[in-house]
Formats: sequence, C-alpha cells, structure tokens
Amino acid sequence: MITDIKIRAARGREKPYKLTIGEGLFLLVTPNHSRLWRFRYGFGGKENLISFGAYDPGGVAAGVVSSTWTPLRVIEQTVSNRASN
Repeated sequence: MITDIKIRAARGREKPYKLTIGEGLFLLVTPNHSRLWRFRYGFGGKENLISFGAYDPGGVAAGVVSSTWTPLRVIEQTVSNRASN
C-alpha cells in the first residue's frame, strides 16, 4: 500500500512513472513533479482511462489511499449505468 508520505516524496524523473494504489488506481508522477490521479479500467473489451486531477496533500488522498478506495465503487456503478443506457 502506498502512503501519503511516499506520495509527497515522489519526485519527477526523466520519464513519467506510476505509483500504483491498486484496482486500477494510480498516481502518475511527471517530469515536472506533477502528481496526477488516474484510474484505468476495462469495459466492453476496451481499456479506458479516467483522470481525476492533481494530487492535493490536504484532500481525499491524505488518508484514503488503499485498495478498497470507495470512489472506485462509484466509478464501477457509473460505468455499469452507462452500459445499460
């Protein structure tokens, strides 16, 4: 499991890299030190990517980074609802 301390310590490298949280959720660290939330999921045989914006040290990620992240359930539900329409 990744911690808030590890996220804050993440620095940009020559190429972007991922800090994997689990279940498709990861933090993309870019060369200019940006930390961006991404979620990769599969639907209908295709792989999709959702961006949630930049990491906020005082925000949701400060204590919620785990493989049982609740918003993932909301995303799964949203994708399922779109499929049924």
